[in-house]
Amino acid sequence: MREGYDILLSGSYGLAAAGGEIFESAVEMAQTHAEKALKEKPISGTATFVNGDFLKDDFVKELGVEDGLDFVYDYTVRI
Repeated sequence: MREGYDILLSGSYGLAAAGGEIFESAVEMAQTHAEKALKEKPISGTATFVNGDFLKDDFVKELGVEDGLDFVYDYTVRI
């Protein structure tokens, strides 16, 4: 997730975008970057970052999407 560029981009199109990461330090890095970026250029959607394991559903409750997600995009999970 690093700086959360994909999440911010998705949010800029009006989507409720969320990024999940297993490492808390990466979530903190993305949140810090997003706060700075959003001060300069607000987005019409939302950008949320959560700590969790993509292969489990522990992040689902934190996001408040117990009924499911509309779309999942990933390019870095290695199984």
